Amino acid sequence: MKTFEQLDPNLQKKAVEKRLNQLLKWAAEGFPFEGIKKKIEEAWKKADRMQTPWFIGEYIMDTCGDYLREHALADAKDALFPEPGELVIQL
Repeated sequence: MKTFEQLDPNLQKKAVEKRLNQLLKWAAEGFPFEGIKKKIEEAWKKADRMQTPWFIGEYIMDTCGDYLREHALADAKDALFPEPGELVIQL
């Protein structure tokens, strides 16, 4: 297992991007993120108004991308990353 700090910069960036995409997906699906719920609702209203729900990810990033990026980085820094061949059992 490696910690975030043990990853090379490219893998660190990839880890943060992967977590950001997960958080963004949850936000688009209605996960009640405290502190940005109203901003997500605003993004959905824009998507409805523009009749472009397929752009919801971009609208959410426009309204609260900084919040999601900050949390993605914090989550990545707290995570462990298995090496190839290491068994991970998630409980």
